[in-house]
Amino acid sequence: MINVLSIVAALLFAKEVVTERIEPVAPKGTGFDWAAYWHDANNGIGAMEQVRKRQSGGYATTMLPQINPVLKNGVVDQKRYQYDKRTYGEAIAEMNRQNGSYAYVRPY
Repeated sequence: MINVLSIVAALLFAKEVVTERIEPVAPKGTGFDWAAYWHDANNGIGAMEQVRKRQSGGYATTMLPQINPVLKNGVVDQKRYQYDKRTYGEAIAEMNRQNGSYAYVRPY
């Protein structure tokens, strides 16, 4: 009985290895297009349709992700940084800058 189960397990394992080997590999430099994914999600595409689209390479992209520009010393939100310097003092603004509080633009 154990021999039969061992053979079945070995066959199932071999099947998984073969399917993994024949699966196409994404080209180098290809990434996941989150903008297209969220566009589809917001337009009401079903979950299984999204899975099929991902598996067929529908969300693959060669575009680099958009990175927020870092202007000076890790400060992206210059307006808020200058306001905090005037209002709370340079020491507090510098502490906030080192903690990354100005690394993004806060929506008001």
